[in-house]
Amino acid sequence: IEEAQQHYDKAQQYLSAGDWAGCGEELDALKAVLDQLAKLTT
Repeated sequence: IEEAQQHYDKAQQYLSAGDWAGCGEELDALKAVLDQLAKLTT
């Protein structure tokens, strides 16, 4: 969960800076972490 929060925070920073590519990369990384968490809970 901590890793997911870090990716979300970085995505927000990139978004604020107008760096859409960086934001997209962090959102992809966030999705990967969330997918891993989902596997652990199902």
